[in-house]
Amino acid sequence: MKRLICILLALMLTGVFPAAGAEVYIEQEKPADWEERDLLRIWALYALDCDSYVLECGGQVMLLDGGNKPKEGSLVSFLEAHGWTHPDMIFNSHPHDDHIEALYYAIKHGKITTDVFISPFPENYGYVFHKKMADVLPKKEIPYRQIFGGEKLTLGKAEMLLYRYDGKTKKPNGGSITVNDMSGILHLRYGDATMLFTADIGGTIQQMLAEENGEAIKADILTAPHHGKNAVNPELLKAADPKLVIITGKVDRTTDCRRQLNNAEISWKRTSYGNILMETDGTDWYVTQEYASEQVKKQEKKEQKKK
Repeated sequence: MKRLICILLALMLTGVFPAAGAEVYIEQEKPADWEERDLLRIWALYALDCDSYVLECGGQVMLLDGGNKPKEGSLVSFLEAHGWTHPDMIFNSHPHDDHIEALYYAIKHGKITTDVFISPFPENYGYVFHKKMADVLPKKEIPYRQIFGGEKLTLGKAEMLLYRYDGKTKKPNGGSITVNDMSGILHLRYGDATMLFTADIGGTIQQMLAEENGEAIKADILTAPHHGKNAVNPELLKAADPKLVIITGKVDRTTDCRRQLNNAEISWKRTSYGNILMETDGTDWYVTQEYASEQVKKQEKKEQKKK
């Protein structure tokens, strides 16, 4: 029974198929000519139980979620420092405050603008911060675009394919349908480099995503679903087969996820320790972190070794 968009058809139409993948180098020196290459850069910004990503490729910039209201100041400061207060697009995976609130206030306060605001939810979706965003966008002359499963977004030469549980089909094991379940999931590809942004999808949706799409969602880098508050569904972890997992949850709320990754010998980084920069030329990833302090850096290394 079809529960997510049939990705096989989308792959046939777009010509996007699983690649061998890219190597991931963590906290290692980059090649001498690295800055001369055409790069995709992704920042996972410092956050506690929030998602906030900035992507830059080919001179184009995208915001993927933005965190809650306290994140507004640091998000705007980061964008101002790079001259990116007018990104080409803003994508909101789902309208929970820890993903959309900072974006709403930054737009409302005139701190950022954009060519288009994109969401997998309809413009009239009746959720508090979604309604607020839909109300403020016309006042700022920002168009709203709903995106559907199987559609692609492009940023420079990077492509992102949207996967999404539509919320209409019953879950195989029953249970209520949540806003988290309907989060927009983006599979990014740049050359052979891949990354899967899972937003806040729950365990059942993670398993459905894996079972229905298999190797199509293979990713060098995976964002831990729902900030890593729980272990990743084993089927999703197997299908994505990541070399690095990004965790956006607090230290004391991500123990099971970190233990799972350590046992599987999968590297991880957590945004609660500082901004994470992931750069790729389509063949290799180089990942570095702006640690808040040397003490924090030592703490991460200690946690990485725990089983």
